Amino acid sequence: MNQIRPGDPLDERTEVGPISTIRQFAHVTGMVADTKGAGAVILTRGESLTDGYFVPSIILNGLSNSAKAAQQEIFGPVVTPIPF
Repeated sequence: MNQIRPGDPLDERTEVGPISTIRQFAHVTGMVADTKGAGAVILTRGESLTDGYFVPSIILNGLSNSAKAAQQEIFGPVVTPIPF
């Protein structure tokens, strides 16, 4: 996760670009914020870029299958691993 390169989607070195709209950016960041109340441990690669709708790569650890973030697609650089 720490090796993923965020940046300008037109730069071929970029591996993760920004979220495409402010509405989707608000959805992604809102879903992540909501997981705190569900007991998630939020692991991130660090600061997001500030020029654009960048969301850092995030792992939402410790959620159950019943958590909203585990049941709905977030459509951002977020993963919710659930052991089985």
